[in-house]
Amino acid sequence: MSKPYVLDLLGEVILDARLWLILKPLSQQDRQTLYITEQFSLTQQYWLEVLFPRWFNGEDPKFPNWRREVMSGNFRRDDEQVLRGISREIKQQGGSSLWKHLLDLSMATDLLTSGQKKTALCVQLTTNAEAYLDGKKQSWGETLMYWSIERGLLLSYNPAENALVPQLVKVILSYSDAPTAACYTVITAFEEV
Repeated sequence: MSKPYVLDLLGEVILDARLWLILKPLSQQDRQTLYITEQFSLTQQYWLEVLFPRWFNGEDPKFPNWRREVMSGNFRRDDEQVLRGISREIKQQGGSSLWKHLLDLSMATDLLTSGQKKTALCVQLTTNAEAYLDGKKQSWGETLMYWSIERGLLLSYNPAENALVPQLVKVILSYSDAPTAACYTVITAFEEV
């Protein structure tokens, strides 16, 4: 049985742990110098300084489930092409994005993004129609609260839409740059931004 994501996940965790351990003893000024020198994006910084340490030092309630799914070969990233397109478009528009297996598996986040305002936003994409979204909304919100994630966007979309990626990027960047300090927002069927 093929387990394509096991090595990817382990490699990601090892790399992130090594980076975090390098950053941990540094002063804030030395960290900022390293970020500038190595051209770390805001989303990479937020991951390494905030979310990864929370996961590493915390107890992941989803770990038994996702470990079983990954090890049995049942975990799939069906939205990988969409995520790649969104990431590319966000970068072209001056923002940054990051997608990690741990974000997806543990933190109900497909994509960590920031736009021009340089504030991080955790984005969860779904193809669930609004009528089937209630359970997902509740689980998503509870997961974000558990990890003390302040800003989240649950974005339901129709994969058959024309110009899908530009529409998703428009919504994501508008919420990423919104002045709201802390919020969880749910958008379905491309509601007007």
